[in-house]
Amino acid sequence: MNEVLHNRKPEWMAIAAIIDAVGRRDFYATVLETLGRYINCERWLAIKYSRFSAPEFIVNTSLSDEAVEQYMHQLYRIDPLLRLVTEDRVPAVVTFSLMQHEDDSNLYYDEIFKSGQILDELTLMLPVMGGGYLGFCFDREYTLFSDDEIALFTGLYPIVVAAHAAHMRTEFLQGLGALFGDGKVGVLTLGDDDHVIYQNPAWNTLAGHALDKDTLDFILSQPELIAVQVQGLIAHWEYSRNVSASASGVRAVFLERKSEGYIQTDVKEFFEQFYDIYHLSPRERQLVEKTLRGYSMPVIAQKLDLSLGTVRNYKQRLYAKLDITSEREIFSLFMMHMFGQA
Repeated sequence: MNEVLHNRKPEWMAIAAIIDAVGRRDFYATVLETLGRYINCERWLAIKYSRFSAPEFIVNTSLSDEAVEQYMHQLYRIDPLLRLVTEDRVPAVVTFSLMQHEDDSNLYYDEIFKSGQILDELTLMLPVMGGGYLGFCFDREYTLFSDDEIALFTGLYPIVVAAHAAHMRTEFLQGLGALFGDGKVGVLTLGDDDHVIYQNPAWNTLAGHALDKDTLDFILSQPELIAVQVQGLIAHWEYSRNVSASASGVRAVFLERKSEGYIQTDVKEFFEQFYDIYHLSPRERQLVEKTLRGYSMPVIAQKLDLSLGTVRNYKQRLYAKLDITSEREIFSLFMMHMFGQA
């Protein structure tokens, strides 16, 4: 019995720390640090995925400013987690390495991972108000996450969800500030008699003075969670009962500016277009494809049954044809092509 309790000690300590953080301003940072400690990980972030807006960082100790800028500029559009949210098939716990096996398109998300020096990412996906999800992401630079680590997080997931729900109840009474206060999604909460309880700065920015009572009544006349277009924005609402039983009659209205969203086209189509634009030979096409998968030159030589010297020669000719000087530029050039900037 003592041995069993000893083996469970890390989980109990994590649970205690997570529960203790409920209601505190540093809730997200504390939960991320606590979970990271038990998988020996010092790089983490919390990212909010909304129904229609671009993702937003809530906490970030992982990505550099440059990596964040690249991600927010366009790379979020090939974020495999955004794809799962868009397709409404979000798992509780997932790793990037597992998603790679699921869909070849995910292999080419390497650009943001390379810029952030990330080999693998372990993520817990928590549902939040507004129909979105909050991803607790933990990054590794050199090793993949093990089955034991995934199992640990899977076991802790219900506790984290319950603690987050409890935290959101305290947040709701204070205006949903941690998730929506300074974000891009406009939030307005209305009491039983339709008096305004809270509105964040984004609501004022997006709605301005143009969103009059008739427009708000039109939004609220729609079924709960059903999105409608209003003055170039997307609006939807929901009751707060899932957040706070004591304020079950309160409604939260959301305004979002629609982002370009996840790229739905098969990545293979982008490759064929890319090859044709630059008139690449069959060998050069193979080289680009293997390079974008992250394979080193020795591995590429082995997979193509060529000598390392031959692969180097092909790579030099490829660089000349693409007018580039490094492997990193292949990624950048291909990404620019995907996003219509090349």
